[in-house]
Amino acid sequence: MNKKGSAAVLIMLFFVTLLTLISAFIAASKKEAVESSVRSLGQVWTASVLGEYDRHLLERYGIFGFYGQPQDVSAKIDYYAGKSFADKRYINYQGSRCSLYDYSLANAEVIRKQFITAGKAAAAEDAVDAVKTNPDGESGEDQESGVGGGNDTDRPENEIKRNEVILTELPSEGTTETVSLSALKESIKNLGSFEELYETGTRTAFEVSYIHHYFGHAGQNGTAQNRYLKNEMEYLICGKQSDSANKKGIKRRIVAAREIMNLAYIEKEPRMQAETLAAAEVLTPGPQAVLTQKLLDAGWALAESENDYRQLYNGRKVPLVKDSGSWAVSLEAIVKGGLRKLNEEDSEELELNKRVNYIEPESNKGNTYRDYLDIMICAMGENTRLLRMMDLVQMNIQYCYYADFNLRDYNAGLCSQIGVNGNTYEIKKEYQNA
Repeated sequence: MNKKGSAAVLIMLFFVTLLTLISAFIAASKKEAVESSVRSLGQVWTASVLGEYDRHLLERYGIFGFYGQPQDVSAKIDYYAGKSFADKRYINYQGSRCSLYDYSLANAEVIRKQFITAGKAAAAEDAVDAVKTNPDGESGEDQESGVGGGNDTDRPENEIKRNEVILTELPSEGTTETVSLSALKESIKNLGSFEELYETGTRTAFEVSYIHHYFGHAGQNGTAQNRYLKNEMEYLICGKQSDSANKKGIKRRIVAAREIMNLAYIEKEPRMQAETLAAAEVLTPGPQAVLTQKLLDAGWALAESENDYRQLYNGRKVPLVKDSGSWAVSLEAIVKGGLRKLNEEDSEELELNKRVNYIEPESNKGNTYRDYLDIMICAMGENTRLLRMMDLVQMNIQYCYYADFNLRDYNAGLCSQIGVNGNTYEIKKEYQNA
């Protein structure tokens, strides 16, 4: 009897253990099935939210972003979850909480990813267009038009007042950094060619590609009807809130950059040194001739630099390093004062008459106005450049589509914490192109 009782107890223990294991297996399977369902459906719900991206932001600037506040996105997730779990009694849905902070388009690193992705696409598109334009690989004339041609004055005061909200709450607000003349001169000194600009880093190269594709510069690819500022690349460099102020800032920088390059060319060219020395000895015979020669060198370089800017402004090319064929101004013109300096009073005349008061050299090879903007853009601090790119996006979306548009209200992804059966599941999702 004792043996039979022991066997019965052992069998009962075995069955209890087996039932316990089966129950645990069922509970684990149920939990895993619920978790799998929540995560799978959560991806669908968040994808639905991302599907509400702003069409104008994408079509105009290649940027994915949806409008929403955390509480609004949570309400949408709750709605989708309620529909999905309505007939599932084994699922106790306990609501969701959403975080958008790490995905806001006001976050510089978040939107930088989108700029770079769109810049890569723009670079590929431009490469295909270049092959179609020159199938034999020949380098044709630059198709960029001059930057004069047309009245580029600021908008009427009443229109600015109507749109004054555009210039408030900009991403770069409080940022005053710009390209200083000393930094620009140093950058020009150390640069062998414009191609080196794009070898400084892949990120910079694709950002510049984005700028070329989506932003215009003075007189090129843009009108007051679809851009708040016409001189957008100039704005990136100078950060002024009017086209005329940005244009003047660019003019000063180009002249300063060209002056140092032109002076270096004069000082190393024997023929030009002989000319300035001969003129100096005529003007101030004796020991003072050396000082006079230095003044003539500087005046000649400045006059050539002013003429370089006027050429660039009128769509011609100016090489970074001059040669005899690209030099335009003669020393005789300097001594006689034949080339008057371009000052603020001349600006309107130059804009209205593209041919006013500049000398054409024999050669028209070299770099365009946009090339010179490129070198200044690449010489900027990365963060300032990025924030001003964000400014232009916000300005133009406000100007053309939504008066209350602000990048900080748009997001490139979301993080949702979903509560089900006492457990919390975290779902993160962002646009794949970002």
